[in-house]
Amino acid sequence: MNMNEEQELFAPKPAKSPELTEGMSCQEAAHRTFDFYFRNFLWNEKGARIGKDAEFLHYLRVASKRLRTAFSVFEKYFPEEDIPRYKRELKSLSQIFGKARDTDVYLEFLNDKASKAMSLKELKVFNEYKCFFLKRRKFRQKAVLKKLDSEDYRLLAAELANFISRAPVPENGNTEPPISEIIDREIRTKVEELIELSGKLSHKSSDSKLHKFRIKCRKLRYKVEIFLNVTGSNGEELDRMLIELQRSLGSHHDAVTAGKKLNSYIRTHKEHSKSGVFKKLKTLQDEKALKFRDKFFASLKNIDILKKFTHGGD
Repeated sequence: MNMNEEQELFAPKPAKSPELTEGMSCQEAAHRTFDFYFRNFLWNEKGARIGKDAEFLHYLRVASKRLRTAFSVFEKYFPEEDIPRYKRELKSLSQIFGKARDTDVYLEFLNDKASKAMSLKELKVFNEYKCFFLKRRKFRQKAVLKKLDSEDYRLLAAELANFISRAPVPENGNTEPPISEIIDREIRTKVEELIELSGKLSHKSSDSKLHKFRIKCRKLRYKVEIFLNVTGSNGEELDRMLIELQRSLGSHHDAVTAGKKLNSYIRTHKEHSKSGVFKKLKTLQDEKALKFRDKFFASLKNIDILKKFTHGGD
């Protein structure tokens, strides 16, 4: 195998849905789900350490969130384990990954649409601004590597590997409820809550209120995707809707946080405060925020699709 083939095989990988079946016990489903997301976490951790492709860090962060969601879904079946602590530590990891990923996303925006909007005269100031975030990226990447090299992380990874490897698979005759009961508890009721909450949103809703709704969409989406092989076409339709809502709000949030970054930079670099560069950036970011706010509310008109997954749905 040549080097190019090796690089192609070792690429960033998402992990969406474990292979669950309706007849599985809850603990068996839990074990397969934990193992599926943890293997993906370790795969992308290896790539994130190398640092040549930012998508490894993205999928590492997503894997940490999916694993946390899986622990939340199944933790009642492992009362003797320290799952709440695993969740807290994974959340702490995700926050460190998130800061680095946030900078990567902003630099993608600066390198693409923003750079094309600048005149030759504006490039000097623009490149100074971009260099500021390139330095921030290095700092945050170092923070990621420092955490991954820490003794705390090594112990957490070892504990998770040990817990997942010994998670029991019940024998025949087990009296656990079917995983359909988990779907009712963890998904159907949450769909109803999301529909109710969506009715309280309007085009004038605050950015923070939309962001909270986005987080609820993301958490529900990850729960739905654990069980996609069980829920069939209704689950797939629900998943597509949640992805559409989450992505619109994600792009909206990126634009809003980009505005905060811009304002913070101007406060500490007042010599450039009146530069046309920052007026252009602000316009681009405001346009993006409005575009995806509009897109979200256009998608929200189809919220009735979610009702197919509630108790009263077909």
